[in-house]
Order: sequence, then structure tokens, then C-alpha cells
Amino acid sequence: MRKTKLSSLSDLGCSILVIIAILAIALGISWICTVGIVYLITLCFHLKFTWLIATGIWLVLLLLSSVFSVTVKK
Repeated sequence: MRKTKLSSLSDLGCSILVIIAILAIALGISWICTVGIVYLITLCFHLKFTWLIATGIWLVLLLLSSVFSVTVKK
């Protein structure tokens, strides 16, 4: 069966949506873990926890990990 242009565009659109959904889920899990760790640290040291600071720390860690990527050469 021959694919039409519309069906190939539809397949491409579905693939892009799946990739975006997977990326959003991965970033969401990363954010939850980072905020949880920041919350536990603030709980241990009796500091005030704010979502704004925790999200800022997550963004800084995300930027640092993209700038300083680790490569292992064998």
C-alpha cells in the first residue's frame, strides 16, 4: 500500500508528540526528585522551603549539566 503525503505527515506529527511527551515526563521526574531533595535538606537544617528556590536550583542544575557534560573515553 502506498503512503500518501498526508499520512506520512500524520506519522511524523505523532512521532514528534510522543518525543515531546517522553521529554516532558523525564523533565517532570527530574524536577520532582530535585525538589524532594531540596525539601529534605531544608527540613534537616530548619530552613524555609519555597517552591521558587527549589525550582531555581533545578534549573541551575539542568543548565550546569548541559554545559559540563561528562564524556568517558576508553
